[in-house]
Formats: sequence, structure tokens, C-alpha cells
Amino acid sequence: MVYHKQAWSLICDSGLDHTDAQVVCRTLGYSHGTNVNGGVFGKVQGDISISNVRCTGRENNFLKCLYNATTACRSGQYASVYCSNDPIIESDEKVHITRDDPSNSRHGYLDVQVDGVWGGVCAAGFNNKAATVACRQLDFTGGVTYTPTGARNTKPILTSDVTCGGTEAAITDCTHTRTSSSNWCDYYAPRAGVLCYNDTEGVSYQLAGDSTDSSRGRLEMRYAGQWGLVCTHGSNNLAARVACRSTGHKDGLAISGTRYTSGINDMPFWYSSYYLYCQGNETAIPECQTSGFNVTVRYSYYYLSSCRGNTGPFSVQCYNKDLAITDVRLVGGADNSSGRVEVFLQGPDQWGTVCDEDWNDQDATVVCRQLGFNTGRAVKRAGFGQGKGSIWMDNVGCKGTEMRIQDCGFLGYGVHNCRHYEDAGVRCSGVYVPTTMPPTTKSVSTNKDNTGTVTKTTSKPDSSSAGQQGQTGGEGGSSNTAAIVVPIVVILVIVIVAAVAVFLYRRRQPSGGLNVLTPHGESPTGRLTFGHGGIVSFRNWVRGKTGGGEAAGDASGVSNPSYDSGISNPAYDNAGGGPTRIGDDLHADYSCDA
Repeated sequence: MVYHKQAWSLICDSGLDHTDAQVVCRTLGYSHGTNVNGGVFGKVQGDISISNVRCTGRENNFLKCLYNATTACRSGQYASVYCSNDPIIESDEKVHITRDDPSNSRHGYLDVQVDGVWGGVCAAGFNNKAATVACRQLDFTGGVTYTPTGARNTKPILTSDVTCGGTEAAITDCTHTRTSSSNWCDYYAPRAGVLCYNDTEGVSYQLAGDSTDSSRGRLEMRYAGQWGLVCTHGSNNLAARVACRSTGHKDGLAISGTRYTSGINDMPFWYSSYYLYCQGNETAIPECQTSGFNVTVRYSYYYLSSCRGNTGPFSVQCYNKDLAITDVRLVGGADNSSGRVEVFLQGPDQWGTVCDEDWNDQDATVVCRQLGFNTGRAVKRAGFGQGKGSIWMDNVGCKGTEMRIQDCGFLGYGVHNCRHYEDAGVRCSGVYVPTTMPPTTKSVSTNKDNTGTVTKTTSKPDSSSAGQQGQTGGEGGSSNTAAIVVPIVVILVIVIVAAVAVFLYRRRQPSGGLNVLTPHGESPTGRLTFGHGGIVSFRNWVRGKTGGGEAAGDASGVSNPSYDSGISNPAYDNAGGGPTRIGDDLHADYSCDA
């Protein structure tokens, strides 16, 4: 940025070349410099008001270069430069790893060198095939995508949209872009990272520790020919989904690892920290945010001791279906309009209860609406008896406009801190009349009589629970029909009366009544009138009222002082003039935002 006309201004990227960049860097005290295409250093304050910078290369100060003062910038981006005290050698593109662990050169951010400048690679679209190509270029056998820990890479992103087949010799042989991208790849986007390996078996995953169910157990990760574990105190169902996906399943739930501690004392922990953050769309754990791969962090001894003993390693229950709530029912009520709320979770394919923490009438209304009722009242503290089995939902937060309880926010499937004495219930009333669509589901309510016999009834409201609103047919049907027909008849009568009135009014008007006008001056009644010459009459009337001169004869004769040729506009004076020397109106202040 340069201080131009009492403000910091940006320079347009169009036309700024290597020679100009060298002069900029020389002015800032560096020995060498080069231009970097595009505004690659993020958002900055200021406007682009300088373009077409022309330096000879011999200037010792940027103020001596020529420029044009204009806000027009063809590229629409500010100019970027890279300065260094070491020579900037333009050579074949290279790659290297910026380590997230100083003691390990196998993992970290992937950087590329373009025209002598080092920068990052956009993470969007960067997959294991691309990671393998990059690691082979660094003389490893292969690699996988990896999210480094620690400080964010602040280098500019110089390579985006990398697509590799996996057999290329270098990243530059893969399809990629430089200055533009269809993905989110600006300065603030995540950078690609790699975890490289040197054995032929690569990285793989398995579930172990449960001899009765191969879809359940502790997660083990094979790296460098050795099976290792994950130790974390902050895992959740999104991390479980990623773990299960890496073992060939579709989805999963995080479970306690206490039963899976046998035989793990001699196994390494590839991850040992208190957090494991996944978004749920990753393909494997190394893509999630952690404290780093095989990195010893603060309190690692405490975490590892806990994982080998009390809490056990990260463990999951996997399923071959996507987890989703597909049904809801009421249990234990006097009829089908009340009861304990239970939801059916696809995956485990089991019914479970809902915890009453934050449970209110808005949540109850959504459940009742889902079952075909109009409103609901919340019932807490297992008011319809305690359920058994799993608790699938906790801290439900509905706005009240949702059509299904699964559309409301909650902690996550099976994530809770309550017991069954806090099971949530509802009391429903009224009949829900959909305005756009029928209820999403039609669930089954299970009721239990005094003998213990279980009877099933559909969730369709009956007349006893719905009251007067819920009656259908008979008088209720007649009143509904009348409520619709009467307003329609009234509207039709109003329309007919209005049409007759307009017809009679038009018959009473003289011929051409709507086109009568007074071409000049006022009308006999003193009111302004309009017709075919409405614009002219209006202007003459105004001049007559204000004492102005002779009326103009045509609307096109209106003079706009903003466009009169006699008015000088300094913003456009000398628009086509010659170049200005920067030193003529720039102060000797500089700023380099990168």
C-alpha cells in the first residue's frame, strides 16, 4: 500500500511486473523481490486508486516511478509482492513439508514453490491420491491427507483444484489451477497437509477387541507397519462416523472403551490428546483436527494413563445404514394423545427415549404436530413412567415451527447426561390442518393396560382427545363448509356491485371525458389537468405560478445543470492526460501488508 492523497491506497494488479516489484521491495529495505499474481494476502482496508505503475528498475525509491491515478482496475485485484534478502531463483516447481512437529519430517503442511515464491495448496479437493504424489515427490513411498496441528499456515495459496490420478511423478503433472478456483480457495481457506509413509502397506484401519461383533470395538490404525490406537477425551458421534467410514461402514456411534483395554499396553497411541474434532465428511481420522499425529503434548502422560486404564481407547459401534430418526410414538398414556416420547433410530433400529433437559411446550408441539395433533404440552420427570434401553436425544431445542422432532437441534444420537427418570412426555390436543403438506410421519403409539397387555393404535387423533376441533362429519362438517362458502359469496357480491357502479359512471361522462386537457396555464377550476400534452401543460402551469419566463415547447428541452457542458468537473479534467510521477502527490510512507 502507498500513502496517496491523505489515505492509504492499493495498487492495481494489472500491469505490475517483476521490475516494479523489485523497486517496491528495494524501497522497503529488501534486496530482492518479485510480483505474485492476484490479491493473495486476504482482505485489506483501502481502495485501489493507482494503476499502470511503470518503473525502469533503476529507481532507488518507488516514488520515482510513473503511474496513473484512477480507480479503474481491469483485474479488480490489488497487487501483491514477495520480498526477501535472499535471491529469488525462478526454477522448476518444488514441494516441501512445513512440519507441525519439529522432530518429524513426515507430516505437516504441503508447500509448493511457484516462480521462486513458496506458498500453500488449497485443501478443497485435495485427496489421498494427491497426497501420495506429493509424498513420492519428496522420496516417500506414499501418503494420505492430513490436517496439521498448531498455527495456521500464513503463506499465500498458490495452487488450487489439484486433481491427481495417483501415478504422476510430481504435483505439477496433476491438473491444477493458479490464480482462480471453483472451490473456496482464498487466503483464509484451509491448506492441504500430508502424512507420508515409507512402507508398502500404507495406512489402514480396523476395529478390534470384540469377539462377538466385528462392527464394534476400539479403532486401530496401521502406520509404518505397526497397529496403534487413538486416545481422546473429546470424541463424539461425528468422529465415530469418520472412524466407521474408514473401516468400511456407513455410520456409527461413539461408545465407552473400558471393555476394550485388554492387550493394548504394548501398542503405541498415534493420537494422544483431549480433543478430536471431525465435521463428519472426512474419510479418516488424520483429516480431523487433533493435537497432531504421534505428537507428545502437554499432559500426554495423563491422557495415555487414562486411555490404558480407566476410559480405554477411542471405540465405536458401526452400522451399515446412515443414522436417522425415522419414527416417533407415545407410550404409557391414557390414550393416543399423551405419553412418553420415544423415537426410532435407524442404524441400531431401536426405539429410545428423549431426555427432558430443556424440554418445553415448543418441543412438545412439534412432536404432537408430527403425530397429527395441533398443539402440545410438555411433561417432565418421566410423567408417563420410565422407559428402558437407549436414550437417543437430549437437550432438544425446537423453534416450534418444525414438522418433525428430528428437525430440531439436540446434542447428538445417544449423547446425553441423564437417566430414564428424566424421560420426556407430551399431552397433545386439537387436530393439525396442514397448509402445504400432510404430516411427515404416521407413527404407532404403544399403550399398556393394567394387565400388562400391549395394544397398538395409530396416532390419528380421535374425537375424544381432539374435542370440538377434532370432530369430523355431521355438524362439524357443515360448519366447515359454511365457513368456506359465505366469504366467497360476499366477495362475489362486492365485485358485481363495483362493476355496475363503474359502468353507470362511464355512461354519465361526456365523450372523451378522460382525455380532456388544458394545454396551457391553469384549468378553469384552478386545478392542474393532464392529457396528451401532460408534461408540457405541467411545466407551463408551474412557470405561470412561479412567475417564470416563457414555457419550453418540449420536455426534451429541460436543462440539467449537472450535465451542462459549461460546468467543469475536476474529476474528469485531464482524463486523457499523460502519466503522473508518483512523487508528485504521494507522501513518502509505505506499507507492506504481507
